[in-house]
Amino acid sequence: METVSETQNSAIRKIPVGDLRIGMHVDRIIQTSWLRSPLVTSNFMVMSANDIRNLMDYDIENVYIDLSKSVNASDAEQESGPSPAVRAFRAFEANLDDFMVDQPVPVDLYQPCERGGFDIVIKKGLALSQDVVNILKSGGVSRLLYPWEQKPLFESYMRNIEKLKAERKLSGYSGPFVNPAAAEAHVRFMLEYRPINPIALVPNIIIGFDIFARANGVISVVFIKNSIMSNEIRAEWIEKNLNLLILKHDLAAYHDYLSNMSKTSKNPESKLAMIRESSRIIVEGLSENPRSEKLMGQTIETVQDIIHVVMENPDAFYAIMKLNNYDYYTFTHSVNVATLSIALGLSEGMKAGKELADLALGAVLHDIGKSQLEHSLINKPGTLTDDEYKNITSHVMKGYEMLRWNASISAHAMIPLLQHHEKLTGGGYPNGLSGAQIHLFGRIVAVIDVYDALTTERAYRKALKPFEALSILSKGLNDYDKRLFTMLVSLIHVQRA
Repeated sequence: METVSETQNSAIRKIPVGDLRIGMHVDRIIQTSWLRSPLVTSNFMVMSANDIRNLMDYDIENVYIDLSKSVNASDAEQESGPSPAVRAFRAFEANLDDFMVDQPVPVDLYQPCERGGFDIVIKKGLALSQDVVNILKSGGVSRLLYPWEQKPLFESYMRNIEKLKAERKLSGYSGPFVNPAAAEAHVRFMLEYRPINPIALVPNIIIGFDIFARANGVISVVFIKNSIMSNEIRAEWIEKNLNLLILKHDLAAYHDYLSNMSKTSKNPESKLAMIRESSRIIVEGLSENPRSEKLMGQTIETVQDIIHVVMENPDAFYAIMKLNNYDYYTFTHSVNVATLSIALGLSEGMKAGKELADLALGAVLHDIGKSQLEHSLINKPGTLTDDEYKNITSHVMKGYEMLRWNASISAHAMIPLLQHHEKLTGGGYPNGLSGAQIHLFGRIVAVIDVYDALTTERAYRKALKPFEALSILSKGLNDYDKRLFTMLVSLIHVQRA
């Protein structure tokens, strides 16, 4: 039965579903049974043949269409827009990046389909997940369409988004990370995964952990645990320099694997990679359990291994050290700083012995206090605000408090931890030391700490090339030891030659 509004509105017409055409606006459907009806029963535009088929699949025989909201060929010819598809369906384009991930979208979003018309991607009011964004982008889709009548909703949404972006930028976020969900996803990623170096993997051996690859923000499984690693797969990973990962809960299994393989490996390059990988796992374990005598003993042993390798085969170790630094992991950074500090100490004239061992141990432990800070702060994909920076500076004394009780660490070995943020001009922290008050160990680790941070990729910026980083350091030479900086330039030059 027709209602008064139906008979008075001449734009409303009842037609069989078989007469529907793309571009018609369905005012509502006529249900034959409430048990069989689509989720959307009114106020939608037919955007593809799929929409018509779906109605038929639900045994819908008739619908009411609104001619005033429907689009026909003559209407389409009068419209102007960026593409024929947009003109034909009276839709507007929106960048995929305009929408906040994991937040309700304000409009119905469509994309063209191969057979003509549009397929709906997501309905208004539903959340656009990161998985959907990744799938679309991997398929080359960067723009979506929304119906013209929803333009006011989109414009209101964008005004709110611009306001939120402005607020987020004041908090140090930029690019995709002005989206809170994207920033949170990055922090979760940094917590859940750890990078691995394919050079440390041995071919033709069963590996007891899953391996993942990350590309364009998408993480996918590339190796199933308890399978045999082939030489071809390993070679391909190395050639492509893939961002390979394992889950954090598999670190123990990875460490056991490295320990077993290093005993029999005949490949010097692989053994070097295994030492580096083992070192950062041990240091991370110590950060979580600083009172473990076993882990402290292992840390001291691994420092001796690094010293031995740097002295015996420095070029190969430097090359392996910088592979796969896709993200700034605290403990990868710690091993890098220890390695370069050893090299700079040797350039300074130190001999293998207690002095070099103390420098290396202090360098590898210099950031251990960061384990006591909030993960969201340590892994923030953006620049720090003044308050956040002040919070970060506490990591020095937190690290000291974690380790000062341990008799295995000499007072000299604590110097790199305590002084790596002091500056010769007196503008550093935690004690504002200046000039001669800063020990040689503190001066060495201070310059290496900044250099490695600049040459490692962050989520919000690309890694600088070595000489770009050195150029930046040279602009603040009053803060650092000029003689050590000159030695570092020579050291980097030799590595790159």
